[in-house]
Amino acid sequence: MDYRYPDQVQAYNGNNPYGSFGGHTDGQIVPEASKAPFMRQRKPRMNVLAIFVCLFVPWVIFCLVFAVRCLGVRYRHPGLSVAVVVMAAFLIGLIGMLALNALVKKLQGVTSRQPTWYIFLFVTSLLAFILALIGGQINYRNNMQTYYDLLHLNTYSYVDPSRMRGQQIMDAGTVRFVNATAINFGLSMSFTNSKVFCVAPISTGNTPLASYDFWAVGVDCCTGSSFNCGQYDNPDARAGLRVMRSDYRSFFRLAVQQAEAAYSITASHPLFFHWTVNPEADMMKGRMEGYKLYMIGLFGYFFMQLCLVLIAVIVFSRLGPYNSALID
Repeated sequence: MDYRYPDQVQAYNGNNPYGSFGGHTDGQIVPEASKAPFMRQRKPRMNVLAIFVCLFVPWVIFCLVFAVRCLGVRYRHPGLSVAVVVMAAFLIGLIGMLALNALVKKLQGVTSRQPTWYIFLFVTSLLAFILALIGGQINYRNNMQTYYDLLHLNTYSYVDPSRMRGQQIMDAGTVRFVNATAINFGLSMSFTNSKVFCVAPISTGNTPLASYDFWAVGVDCCTGSSFNCGQYDNPDARAGLRVMRSDYRSFFRLAVQQAEAAYSITASHPLFFHWTVNPEADMMKGRMEGYKLYMIGLFGYFFMQLCLVLIAVIVFSRLGPYNSALID
């Protein structure tokens, strides 16, 4: 019996005298040992640069586009805002061309590398761009535009609704009325068009006015003839913050017209205000809400992008050693 180890015995392998290594016992040839368990398997390589590029490039695109579409740069420098958006779109177009070029090379067999990270980078960058545009528009319209519009309007104090007309303070942003001013709940009215637009005139005393030009307003805050908008129940409230949304003003105007017909009153040039104690503080709340939503958007999108990249790493790591390369 041969006591040599199997890997020291040369087995005869047909016409090939240099065949596989094996062993024999009792004159029998030992089958070739499986090499797989002893071979070093080549593990898929993850391109660290690709991971960082795919994590931060879409996020930076989101940050820039979101900022120029909802913060002060859009109001003060609208041309610069549009230019940044166009440059971001151009960058995404270049990434898309790289992804397409890599895909074509793969289909033509020019390269063995899969265009996975290129395609991932393009798709997530495009997603970041679209979400930034939508989120920026919503935040700008609901918060920041109102703040900047009010910031450029005038402030009026000691306004007496019985002596002044709406035409006299057309550029009013914030108005403080005289002490005897209050909401006339008996002349309130509402107009419904998917939302309920509520109005009630601001007057002094019980004497009818020649023209009711100052109105406290709100949305979805009244039921029937009950006006519950703003700080209506605060006895110290004698100020108004101008309503700046043009799409709302038209519906408030229709509600005032209904009040004119119902109560036989006149509103020659109605101005609409949110009834409040401190209009300047309310204006700053809108600004802070806009910045808060901006910061939530930045961190929220970064977390989402991080999750997408982690999912991509797990998926791409199963595709093979050359599938994860972003840069040849």
